[in-house]
Amino acid sequence: MRSLWEDIKFFWSDKFYAAVVSLSAVCSYGYLISHETIGIDDTCIPLYFEEGLAPAVGRWTLYLINKIFHLSDFAPWVTEIAGVLLLMLAATIWCVVFFRILGRRGNMAGYVFFASLFLSCPLISEIYVYYLHNGISLAYVLTGIVLLLELKAAETENERKKRVALVLGASALLTVALGCYESFMMVYIVGMLLAFILARGFGDSHGKYDVSPFRFAGMTIATGALSVCFRWLVLKLVLWAFRIRIPDSFLVEYRSVFSFGDVSSAEFFMNLKRFWLKYYLNAFAYLPIAVLVFGIFVLLAVCVVRGLRKRDVFLPLAALAVPLAPACMVVIEGKETYYRASQYVPLVGAFAVFLLLLLIKEHLPGGCFKGAVVIAAALLWNQCAEMNQWFYADDLKYQDARNVLEQVAFDLEKGGYDVGKPIVFRGAYFVPYGIAKDAYLSYDSAQYQWILRIGNLVDPHLVEKYNAEDKNGYVFAETPVNSALRWGATAFDGTGRELGNFMRMLGYEFVMETDLAKIEEAQSLTDDMKHFPENGYIKECEEYIIVNF
Repeated sequence: MRSLWEDIKFFWSDKFYAAVVSLSAVCSYGYLISHETIGIDDTCIPLYFEEGLAPAVGRWTLYLINKIFHLSDFAPWVTEIAGVLLLMLAATIWCVVFFRILGRRGNMAGYVFFASLFLSCPLISEIYVYYLHNGISLAYVLTGIVLLLELKAAETENERKKRVALVLGASALLTVALGCYESFMMVYIVGMLLAFILARGFGDSHGKYDVSPFRFAGMTIATGALSVCFRWLVLKLVLWAFRIRIPDSFLVEYRSVFSFGDVSSAEFFMNLKRFWLKYYLNAFAYLPIAVLVFGIFVLLAVCVVRGLRKRDVFLPLAALAVPLAPACMVVIEGKETYYRASQYVPLVGAFAVFLLLLLIKEHLPGGCFKGAVVIAAALLWNQCAEMNQWFYADDLKYQDARNVLEQVAFDLEKGGYDVGKPIVFRGAYFVPYGIAKDAYLSYDSAQYQWILRIGNLVDPHLVEKYNAEDKNGYVFAETPVNSALRWGATAFDGTGRELGNFMRMLGYEFVMETDLAKIEEAQSLTDDMKHFPENGYIKECEEYIIVNF
């Protein structure tokens, strides 16, 4: 750990690194930190971290941390600051991983742009608008340290016992990372592939590391398998020690790293097609996916050329495994991976830029390197700008949701209704198009036409599955169009308990109906009702009040 601290100090004592990375963090997350919002999952923080729903679904790390730091106290400004600082630390630790492999061969500009592009990747906004961000900042830190332990285990002078101890230590830390978010198994696997590519094809360690593909594969498989076993044991212990179980009425499930489900062959192939559309075709519309596709192309091209020169087939195979490994999650999870669970994406694009800057600096004239730095700076600017675009949209979503619920509260209190009766929320509330419009492509846009043209070659009905329910266009982002009001009307148990919590956070006290039979009965009474905000969207019945979105 002492040598890790010295390496971290090496980067942060460099004024260029410290200035650019800090500025990138401020430009990327400044708006989020300064604009408090309430959204999906923000209303149920005590449920997750006091009552134990988080470990019940497999995410135990923050639950245990909450026993000391009281994360269940809603404190968004402090939480965002802590998350961003941890994310900056994580970016530096990943730089240390590459620095350990390359030695003095790497240039500081490459490290600066890796850390800055990693921090500013707009896909992080898909999860960072959630309170506590599912602990991804901490998990990035831990996964980076896991890679450092794996590199230590790969040192040629290590004895077998020391190597085993290092792999066990790496497995333990990866277990904690998986306890934040199970998606970090993929971050670990992709990280090991990137480390292998760098060490085998570009390392300057003079034989320090054993870069045998079988050694790296063995360590990766052993660490991954052990961490899955450790995670299962820790979860069993936590659930037993705190007497936690998911209520029978809750429609949630345990999030396993290997969540095999009863998926038909037709559904399985459709999931693969959806993964291909989201993580490749959406490059026409979504900047982080465009950078991901660019990064994969760079890795494949560089590793093929390098592999031919070194007569090494494992370099292109490792590069090919970078896009194939995440696709395997479709098999494991039984569904296409959500953007909010794709933490490997920021690493791939940032690493590709890092590798390009390294090669351009070494093999091309100085003017080419300066031009590459300008292009990288333009990409960094665009990423920061898009990150702010999504955080601004999230703020508008919150203001809209708040206005809607305040209007509902006003109409209930001033409309002569018996507000002592429980409330049933029915219907589906959509985020207004004017707020989420940046997540849409119009049907006549060139980008959509390209997506449609290529998508139809695979499946003529594939692209239409992502056309908006409100008919306003093709939706390429996920979180910006997710409504807290729509989620809260039925979250967890089919009742409006979370909308009740939302209203309590706004200062209103209303009782939510919890009898599912009455809620189902209320649904049948909404056919002749108006929808919010039209007159008649509220109906008082004998036992409850219906609010129809």
